[in-house]
Order: sequence, then structure tokens, then C-alpha cells
Amino acid sequence: MDRRGRSARTATPTEAEPSPEWGAPIFLIGMGRSGSTRIFEAMACHPELGFFSARQDQLPRLPLYSLWTRLWIDRPKLWRHERPAGEPGHWWEHLQDRPSEGYRIWEACCGAPFRDEFLLGQSAGEAERRAIQRFSRCVLRYQGRQRLLAKFTGPPRITYLRSLFPHPTFVHVVRDPRAVVPSLLAAPF
Repeated sequence: MDRRGRSARTATPTEAEPSPEWGAPIFLIGMGRSGSTRIFEAMACHPELGFFSARQDQLPRLPLYSLWTRLWIDRPKLWRHERPAGEPGHWWEHLQDRPSEGYRIWEACCGAPFRDEFLLGQSAGEAERRAIQRFSRCVLRYQGRQRLLAKFTGPPRITYLRSLFPHPTFVHVVRDPRAVVPSLLAAPF
């Protein structure tokens, strides 16, 4: 009972407030070729935001790899280094790490349908929720960050993401379709 005599309602795990130690995640969503990668990389420079990295995505069951990522996230000029075409690269460019959508990590924690299936109206199971939250907390701890930043293009999965994390923030990246369509047609995939 609270001080007014009302019975206290216990929150379910998906309704729980984010921990003060780990803030609610930020999810960038949008259509491919909409500029979401540039926004993702710019936001990843913020000192409170952690992310899944490209190299870590190659080892999706090893959150400890985030210690390596930590060497690079405080030095965004290293992973944002753009050199003129034809200029030879530096040896350290092969060691650098950068933000990634981390689909292999999401698949390892949430199952294969995460990447390609439309998860409209679907909620995550308890095991999936625990797995991705545990992995995310480890990544944030190793990177020395407080809040997860992730980017998704492709099929919609907002309901599913809300079932994984309490109170996430969604940022919908929109670009003029007259620019997106030619960019998609010119893309090598």
C-alpha cells in the first residue's frame, strides 16, 4: 500500500524503469540510404552512448571485445578518417573499429528472424530479453558508457524492441524519397 492507502502495483519486467546505472536505449530507425549511418556515427561520438561495433559483430558472443572498441570510441577522428581517393591507408586503419548495426549480435541474442522478418506486433520472450539486456550491459560496462545506441533499417520491429527494453527512445530518420530512390538504385547490393 502506498501512503494514500492504494494497493501498490508491481511492474512487470518490461514495464520496469531503466536502471539509473544504465539508461534507456536510443534506437535510430529508417529506410536504408536515408542518412541513418552518418547520424549513427555522429551520435556514437557522444561520451554517454555505447554501441555494438563492426568488429564485435564478427564475434557476436563475446561482449569482452568492447574493451578493444573502447580504445577507438574516444578518438572518433580515427574511425572517421577520410582520405582522398588513391591515397594509401595507414597501418592502424586495419585495427580500427566503428559503430555497426550489429545484426549478428541481435541474431545471437534474439534469434534468426530478427534481421529479415517483419516482427509486426510480436514481442520478445523472456530468454531473448534477458540475453540482449545482459549483452548490452556488458558492452556498456566495457565501453564505459551508460546508454545503448543502435541503428536499424529494413523491416519494422518497434513493438519487438519495446518488449526487449523498457522505455526506449526511437529516432526516425527521414530523407526525401526523391533522393533515397536513386541512392538505392545505385547501391551495390
